[in-house]
Amino acid sequence: MSPLPRPVQVSLRRHRPRRRSGAFTLIELVIGASLSVVVVGSLAALALLAELRLGENAEVSQNLRDSWGRTLNFISDEAHNASWIRTDLPSSITYPSTCNGGVAPTNLLVLEGPPDTMDDPTKPLWTVIYGVRSNPGTGGWRGHNVLVRCGPPLRDTPPATTTAADLQAAAEEGNLVVSRGGSDGKLSFTNYQEMVITDQLAQDNPFQVVLYDITSGRDRNARLSLSLSRRQGQTYPPPDTFQGYHTQIRANRNPGIDILGDPNCVTTLNSDTNNAEPPKGCQPITTVDGLLRRNSIKEYNLPATGTFTVNRCGKKGDGCEGPASIENIDVVFLKGRYDDFKKNKLQFDQNNNKPCSRTRCYLTNGSQTVTIYDGDVLVFYDRIVHL
Repeated sequence: MSPLPRPVQVSLRRHRPRRRSGAFTLIELVIGASLSVVVVGSLAALALLAELRLGENAEVSQNLRDSWGRTLNFISDEAHNASWIRTDLPSSITYPSTCNGGVAPTNLLVLEGPPDTMDDPTKPLWTVIYGVRSNPGTGGWRGHNVLVRCGPPLRDTPPATTTAADLQAAAEEGNLVVSRGGSDGKLSFTNYQEMVITDQLAQDNPFQVVLYDITSGRDRNARLSLSLSRRQGQTYPPPDTFQGYHTQIRANRNPGIDILGDPNCVTTLNSDTNNAEPPKGCQPITTVDGLLRRNSIKEYNLPATGTFTVNRCGKKGDGCEGPASIENIDVVFLKGRYDDFKKNKLQFDQNNNKPCSRTRCYLTNGSQTVTIYDGDVLVFYDRIVHL
């Protein structure tokens, strides 16, 4: 008998899918690392670009700030050697042809030097003109506009100071090369040159000059505003603080006094008293000292030629010498240089060698002869003398 077949054993366990491990595959890790490198690199590049841009802007701002300070200091130093500040050219002076062919810039600042005492005291010895020109687009100039200066060139070496004449010239000309051309020895403007002071002027309101006394054509004090720009949208000073950024410039040569005298005080000779008296249009200036004492400053602006007596009281021939009142501080303006009077007569009396004093002073330069009783201040073209 054949044996019975063995029963088939069937497994009752269910087939479960193979669980996936929690770790990333190598391919995923490689992709993730690559993306991280790209993202971090991009952020680093952006940070680097921002830092470079910030550094560049800081460098530009510092450059503008430095240029702003240097420009204002240069102008202020030159203004300090002037006698007057203007915002236009006087009728007696035209823009020199050697400066841009005689075509004047805009937004003028005009500095007038001391009077030309050698030839014509009504004209300044030198004139320096600042102004604005648009960027010509050549020469590598930056900014929208350039600030130019037209005037005598600056000295490369100090002037000789071995003689009194050299000392006087150095005092009047400062650091400028003042030229007298031709056989007549009059002032020459042929050596005037135009130079760029800064090439980074802003597009709007780059250079503004306002006289403190806006009713006059000239003054000794002015407010100067300067705005620089390297690129559109970046200026110094910043636009929101521009009104707070300006400087005062001052003409400080013979401060507070015009050596030509007040034209309203041109003196006439009183035929009755033989006295030189200023007209009614010349009003004395009243001062009060610390002790409340009142004094009047009386000005005698004497004509360039003639014989005059100042402060001689009474009528002609009565023998009276000296003023009737000593409350005035008498300032006498003379037409000439101090040395011209000194080498002729500058003494107590015409006939002796006693020194000139407040009691009496006789002086002449050949054209103007003056006897002063109880004078206080003598004003020459080149010197102020207190008696």
